[in-house]
Parts: sequence; structure tokens; C-alpha cells
Amino acid sequence: MVPEDIAESEGAVEGAAAESEGAVPAAPPHTDDHMSTIMFGFGDNRCGQLGLSKECKGNRRSSTAPPTPGMLPTFEETQILQISCGYHFTWFLSVKGELWVVGRNKDSGQLALGHYEDAIAVKRLHQMLTKIVYMSTGGSFGFAIDEKGEMSAVGNNTNGQLGIGSYESTPSFTPVPSLSRTLTGHRVSQIGCGGNFSVFVTAAGEVLSCGSNASGQLGLGHQNDVEIPTLVHDLCGMGVTQVSCGFNFFWAMAVVTDTNVVHLWACGDLSLIHI
Repeated sequence: MVPEDIAESEGAVEGAAAESEGAVPAAPPHTDDHMSTIMFGFGDNRCGQLGLSKECKGNRRSSTAPPTPGMLPTFEETQILQISCGYHFTWFLSVKGELWVVGRNKDSGQLALGHYEDAIAVKRLHQMLTKIVYMSTGGSFGFAIDEKGEMSAVGNNTNGQLGIGSYESTPSFTPVPSLSRTLTGHRVSQIGCGGNFSVFVTAAGEVLSCGSNASGQLGLGHQNDVEIPTLVHDLCGMGVTQVSCGFNFFWAMAVVTDTNVVHLWACGDLSLIHI
């Protein structure tokens, strides 16, 4: 299904400090090496995705966190810039460009550890040779963008959601050549990940999508899965600034700065919405 322009809201959005999943975060005002980040986790912890354990202790894990939020001990000496949560797994990005992972990994290798074993303790990835500046996770997969603008993907790819030109899943980061800044000139500024599909926003305001499309959630006018990021033509020229994905639908937003008008589009099962 193609995106439908469903709403126009006049007036500036005041105090918009909330950061949605996939939005490129602003760096903290201070990045002193001696500063640390205090973080808390709570909720379902059946795969260790809350990162509350310092060490892996076999299969001993609690299905839920304590009744009050538990503090993550791993980052007592590390500043965290961004957190992204998938299906029973979590990624953390530090201000130094380090990627840390924890949780479910056995089905698709979505922790990028090169194997399929779950990780109850938070682990830092050592395979990243360049500084990571942005990342985003979906159902059982994820993306990372380095300081050169190059994108890599990992995890479940049964519907082509990694955009690597195949339907083969991978437990290690794999380049996404069709969105390579060096090869194509595309500079992806934000990624939205759904259950099994992905949506990319470029610095030029273009939107590309790939992956599962059974509900028409890719906005391409058909319902076939796509393994290569494909331009959503109905959003061309709209200057999209942000996308947010649900399990099988996505929203796109464009803010026209000179008129203070916010445009919203919805695509997927929720194609008819009244606001």
C-alpha cells in the first residue's frame, strides 16, 4: 500500500526533546572520559536483555526484573549515547563509538557476536574497526552506521530486511552496498526497524524501504517482499525527516520549517486513521 497523507498540523512543536526509536541522537554536551552513564532496566528479562547480570551463569536467569528498576553495572565507567531494543535483545552505543550488546541471539545472531548463543552479560563488540555513530534494531536484526557513513546489517534476513540483496541471515555485520555513502552518495540519517522490515531516511529527505511487505508496509504500491532498499516514490520531494515503525506499519513525518506545518503519513495495516 502506498503512503497516505492523513494529517497536517499547524503550529510549531514546542519543547520537542523526546527522542523516538531510530532518531539520530544529539551528542551529550560533555563527553569527559571520566564521566559515566547510570542506566536502569525493568520488565521481561527471560533472555537477559536487561543486562543486569555481570557474568553469564549458565541458564540461570529471571523471567522478570526486580519489582523496582535495576541498575546496569556494566556502564559505571562508560557514557552511553543511544539505546535500541529489539525482540528480547538490547544494543547500547557509547559516545566513543563502541557497540555493546546483550540478550537473545540464538535464533538469528542479532547480537553480531559471530555465533548463535544468547548473552546474559553485556558484551562489547571488538570486531568494529571504525567508530559507530548511529544504530537501530528491529525484531531480530539491526543496523550500524560508522563515522564514514557506511552502513552494516546483522541478524534475521528471511524477508530481506537487511537490504543486502539476499535473504540470507548473518550473525556478523555485513555491508549494505546499496546504501553505501561511498558507492551511492546516499547518507542515511535515520533508520526505522519494524518486525521484519526496514525504512531508511536520507539526509536529502528521501525514504527507502525493504523487507517484509505482506501488509504493504513498505509503501511501494505492492505486497511483495523486497531484499534491496527501494525508493518510496510517493514520498519523494516531501522532505521526510523522521520515520517510526511498528510491527507491520510505519509513520513518516516531514516538518516544513518556513510554514511550521507538520505532515504525517501512515503506511501498512493502519492506512485509514482519523486524527
